[in-house]
Amino acid sequence: MRGAAAPGSNAARGPEPGEREKMASAPPQTPNPNPKPQTPALCPVIPQDSAGFPPVEEVEELSQELLRELSSGCTEELLRRGLECRQRLDQRLLEAQSRARGLARDLSQAEAGLSRRLQRAQAEAQRLQGRRLQLERGAAAGAGGPERRGFFGAPRLP
Repeated sequence: MRGAAAPGSNAARGPEPGEREKMASAPPQTPNPNPKPQTPALCPVIPQDSAGFPPVEEVEELSQELLRELSSGCTEELLRRGLECRQRLDQRLLEAQSRARGLARDLSQAEAGLSRRLQRAQAEAQRLQGRRLQLERGAAAGAGGPERRGFFGAPRLP
């Protein structure tokens, strides 16, 4: 239930009786047809003047603080740590790429072997199908013979 007021609060009861008359008699507010465009803040921490720029004193103070930080040596340590982290990530990426190439090669070899096995199985199935048809034709041609033989040479059951 979005926008609902808590029970017992003023918002739940609505405006007071005296305020209703004030609201009804007040002229409606019209939006300003030419509002002043808002300039984005350069830095939300530093106060800005009416043109949207920080005061000169604030800029000088910030530049002095940055110089102190740069001269303290901690930025070099941060950069060194960042570079070491980047090197570790690069090494891990290279290892992962190498493993991926090896897996792709192994997968390709397995697919090729499986394809060869499937082709051999299909050829064997065709050979057996042809042999079955050959035996059935031979059995049909010799149906009047004294004895019919099965697939493995055993007599066929009626």
